[in-house]
Amino acid sequence: DITNDQDGYVGTSTNLAWYFMLDLELTKWLRAALGVRQESFDQTLYVNRKVTAASDPDRNPVVDLSRSYSNLLPSVNLIGKINEKSNLRASYSQTVSRPEFRELAPFTFFDFDFFLNVKGDTNLVQATIQNVDLRYEYYFNRGQMISLSAYYKQFENPIEKALRPEAGGTYLITWINSPTANNLGLELSWRFDMAFFGASDKWKDLVFFGNYSWIQSEIDQQDQNGDVYSRPMIGQSPFIVNLGLDYHIKKWDADLVLLYNTYGRRIVLTGYAEEYLEPIYEHPRPLVDLRYSQRINDKFSVSVTLRDLINRPIIFYQDNNFNGTWDNEVMPINEQLTADFDHLRTKTQPNREISIGLTYRL
Repeated sequence: DITNDQDGYVGTSTNLAWYFMLDLELTKWLRAALGVRQESFDQTLYVNRKVTAASDPDRNPVVDLSRSYSNLLPSVNLIGKINEKSNLRASYSQTVSRPEFRELAPFTFFDFDFFLNVKGDTNLVQATIQNVDLRYEYYFNRGQMISLSAYYKQFENPIEKALRPEAGGTYLITWINSPTANNLGLELSWRFDMAFFGASDKWKDLVFFGNYSWIQSEIDQQDQNGDVYSRPMIGQSPFIVNLGLDYHIKKWDADLVLLYNTYGRRIVLTGYAEEYLEPIYEHPRPLVDLRYSQRINDKFSVSVTLRDLINRPIIFYQDNNFNGTWDNEVMPINEQLTADFDHLRTKTQPNREISIGLTYRL
């Protein structure tokens, strides 16, 4: 990056908080955990035209930002014991998400993924999130379990990355406060050994675990014509899958773990405010990792991890033909953007990784 005279800033943040919690056993089968957190948050951002002495007459601030937030954040957790093996949990909480300095500071840096400049926005304000969760969990023998969760999140002023049009037909990446957003989700989690499925006891050292999440996310926005359209939140996939197999080798006191992860396509950049632009999506990319860990003695263990064995490319694209997926077709050279082709923004081939670790237990 080329450094200019507005790349420097001075920022401070202070968060003064107190917390109160009350744990009540209402009945033999129902417990309540009630809490409240008070936060007084102060943030300042000062940007100069030049980094000069305080006596310099040219030391005029471009930005002299001061923000203060006072938030009372309640939480309620109810835990119902259905029987010795199952629980039902319900919770409500309010949380906040505040802009970081790089999201506020009006200096420019270069994004080498999208080959665009990135600049903060001093108009950002904190986001407020209301969270409601309901979870049922059932425990079997030997640490085996299954759980089903439903949750709802309501966002006010969520902070998202966006493309802002600039002079000359170019674009700038910045951050915006979208008006409101809603997330509704279901999650299934489990952990079983293979003996649970009817195999012999020798299979109990092989454990199958994972979770599946389904998420419906929605933000309503207006385009330049005043028409309202809906889209998912930035970074939110419609589904997420995590799977794992863990085999404990008793003879060597070692573990061999195979991990798999994938997700539905997700938006990484959207249009700025009322400027409609076809969002930039990240194409789903499965990940497979393999880890071997060996215990040497009571204190030491070593591990070897192979990451990203499938090694698919990272693809960011615009779905110009609105068919809901990347077409894996290359637009002809000098061809104008049309609805016949998806617009490939970037395609990156990452490297496989191998890491070796040594752990010492106190």
